Amino acid sequence: MSENQNETAVMQEVIKLVKWKSDILEKLNTKNLTDQLLEQMSNLSKSLEAESKFKIENRGFLASANDDCQEVKGKLAELYLECPPINANGAKSTASDKEAWLRQQRTANKNLAALITKQTQVLAGMEDFRIKTENISRKIEAILAIIRLKTAQIEFLSRSH
Repeated sequence: MSENQNETAVMQEVIKLVKWKSDILEKLNTKNLTDQLLEQMSNLSKSLEAESKFKIENRGFLASANDDCQEVKGKLAELYLECPPINANGAKSTASDKEAWLRQQRTANKNLAALITKQTQVLAGMEDFRIKTENISRKIEAILAIIRLKTAQIEFLSRSH
């Protein structure tokens, strides 16, 4: 084989290798991944905005799982002033009698019951926002992991062999 034929054979092999790598790179579809990432980041931003708006609109009803919100506490304070001064035994109401009466008012007093229902709904709404945000964050992490993998594949294919 002459030197010219050798060079032609090498060039044909290089062309085949470049075409093979080019085909693989096209199939990696990185544009689609970028679009998905941007979409999820937009979804995350919208979700956080909606959560913030929800918190502002319901700020008086935000509570922890173990405590009442400000609206309920305010109504309980009003009702505390209405506690009967005499208990069922005819004696002066004690602090524990008043607490028992207030616990009973949570269901007996329609206004307080409505505030407690609203507080529960707001807590459920906050949990819903938390779950949505976590799910979107997981999707973003998954897309980023795929992008890192494809980046490694591209780096591998870009090396000369």
